Amino acid sequence: MKTSLILLFLLIIVIPFQQACTMRAFPKETNEVLNKWEVQGYKITLVLNSAWSGPGNYRYLIYENKRPAKQIGISYSGTILQDDDKCLIKFKPGDGSGNTNNYVFDKCQNLITKLPVLNGN
Repeated sequence: MKTSLILLFLLIIVIPFQQACTMRAFPKETNEVLNKWEVQGYKITLVLNSAWSGPGNYRYLIYENKRPAKQIGISYSGTILQDDDKCLIKFKPGDGSGNTNNYVFDKCQNLITKLPVLNGN
C-alpha cells in the first residue's frame, strides 16, 4: 500500500513538475519571420531564430516557390543585422556549412542569380 502511494505521488506530482521545469529551462526553438520576398519563382524570408541557449540569430532562407516549398539555401547574418543594408545576400546549400554559394539575392534590384555548381565543391 505504501509503495502504491509513493508511485501514485510520483506519477501525479513529481513527474509533471519535473517536465514543467525542464520546459522552462529549455524552451522550444522559435522562428519569427521578419521580412518576405517573392522573386522570380523563389521565396526568401528573413528569420529571427531563438533557441534555448545563446542569443537569437538572423538568417535568410531561400525556397523554391512550389508546393510543398523546398528550402534550397541559407545565409546566416549573425546575432545582429549589421550588414543588412547591403544589397547582396549569398546563400549556401543545405545547412550552410559548406564553402560554395548556390544563389545570390540582390535586395536592391530584387533579382536572384543561380550560381553554377563547380566540380569538386
